[in-house]
Amino acid sequence: MGVYFLSGMGLLLLANFIFEWRIRSRTSIREKRVFVIIWSLAWLVVLLVSEFPQRTTPRQWIDFIYKPLLLWLKHPS
Repeated sequence: MGVYFLSGMGLLLLANFIFEWRIRSRTSIREKRVFVIIWSLAWLVVLLVSEFPQRTTPRQWIDFIYKPLLLWLKHPS
């Protein structure tokens, strides 16, 4: 994926951010904060997919993120 994917998704996310921010000019600060948090999570996903393309299937993401957490929670203390 690499640079082309990152630049294309970056342009799409930036265009979406500008469009949505103009629409949300009359909304509350709380809703704007939530929008910025969701938008930054989208950026995080784009960066992770472009930098680590071998981990793009849902099963691999589950194994990478949730399996250590699950094993830690099941570990008797």
